[in-house]
Amino acid sequence: MIFSNNHYFCIITLLIPILDTIITMRFLLYIAILFVATACSVSNSYRHELDRAQDEMELSPDKALERLSAIDVSELSDSATIARWALLYSQAINRNRLVAPSDTIINIAVDYYRLHGDSAEWRQAEDIRMAIIGKSVPESATDPLLSARYLQKVREYTLYRERQERRTFACLAVIVLTIAIAIIVWLYSRLRLKKAETDALLAEAASLRGMATDNSVLRDSVAQLFGSRFELIDRLCGTYYESQGTKVEKTAIVNQVKAEIEALRADSSTFARLENAVNEGRGQLLVTIRTALPDIKPADYALAVYLACGFSNRAIALLLEEKIDVIYKRKSRLKAKISSLSAEYSEPLASIFADGQKK
Repeated sequence: MIFSNNHYFCIITLLIPILDTIITMRFLLYIAILFVATACSVSNSYRHELDRAQDEMELSPDKALERLSAIDVSELSDSATIARWALLYSQAINRNRLVAPSDTIINIAVDYYRLHGDSAEWRQAEDIRMAIIGKSVPESATDPLLSARYLQKVREYTLYRERQERRTFACLAVIVLTIAIAIIVWLYSRLRLKKAETDALLAEAASLRGMATDNSVLRDSVAQLFGSRFELIDRLCGTYYESQGTKVEKTAIVNQVKAEIEALRADSSTFARLENAVNEGRGQLLVTIRTALPDIKPADYALAVYLACGFSNRAIALLLEEKIDVIYKRKSRLKAKISSLSAEYSEPLASIFADGQKK
């Protein structure tokens, strides 16, 4: 297929929205990477604080508690860091011989390490939880400042959970939206590509119709010879080719088309008149073929006749009782034979392949 500049313009126009989408997606990816990198840097700073608190736990548990209390739990980025903070915070309270108002925070660590199979941390968290539960002291004996800080940390953890739920929902929404956009872009691209192909085919068909050809006499002769039956046979050949082996509903039309094709195959007089029409309309073209290729096989000669008449490849496949891929191969071999002839024969005979054969 030969594309004009207009066809290339259609293809380029089709590619522009796809390229725009790719650039936009890449830009969003860069933003996501930047966001993740920023979140990781913040998370790393909190991990550093947890490491320092753990180092201070033995010698300065009061400093460790102050450091852990200064961490804003709602700003932590993952459940592993939350669980480690909860374990260290509860451990610091226990090391300072203070009484926690409840076991809410240590249960965060217990649940996480049990779920993830971290047996050492889970046993440590369970020991701290049991120590907290075992301390039954009156409410007046609890440290008011510690209680206030403890409740503040519980609220911060609640904010963290809510933020994670919103983030999860947002991620799912982005994934669904991305998939939907990808599907829409894919469908839009297919429609644009189909339209570009259709426009190219229409443009090519228009150019072929506008070409000045030397076989108008042939077309008139064939039309007079076959009349409406010629058009019926050529059209129904394509229908029959597509209907073979399909559902029972098409059996009637398949049988009708098959009967028409068999009648044309058996009608040798029609083929002879068709040869005469080709010779009259195309300057003794078939005589030239006989002269240039005296040993041509009957099937190849019939192929040349049908090609010269402008039959479609599917119609020729059915008329010659061959598969369509065999017709393509035989056309290629016949074209090669004709191309190998001298210019005296090859130039006029090559015209049978230049009339826009239908598929």
